[in-house]
Amino acid sequence: MIVGICSFFILSNTVFAQTPPAAAPQGQPSAAPSQSTGKKLNVDRFVAELDVNKDGCVSQKEWVGAGLPEFHFQALSAQAEKKDCVTKKELLIGNPPDGIDINGDGYLAVAEMIEYTKKTSGGGGGNSGPGGAAPGK
Repeated sequence: MIVGICSFFILSNTVFAQTPPAAAPQGQPSAAPSQSTGKKLNVDRFVAELDVNKDGCVSQKEWVGAGLPEFHFQALSAQAEKKDCVTKKELLIGNPPDGIDINGDGYLAVAEMIEYTKKTSGGGGGNSGPGGAAPGK
């Protein structure tokens, strides 16, 4: 269910945040190891897809506009230095759940996040909270 994705966005940000991630050298991709395999997941493309105005900060409007659940943004931005902004730094705090990299290429894409959210939340996604859309929507 939604536990997998929430562990990436909520539990990983609080439980695994004891050691902040090392900053990637300039020009190097940024990646976080998966929960059980340790395989790194690059988030550069994910952020680039979401960051429409290219300011290095994904706003709630950009996040939700891409079809991602608002509650994921809220969980990530709660850990952020700037509360209305999600950057690579917040995405790298925890370990991404296994299976989120659907095509196995080592890069997280917006489409993969949407698909993974649908799979783990019983078909929800979009702006709905955990468990999917409200009845009748």
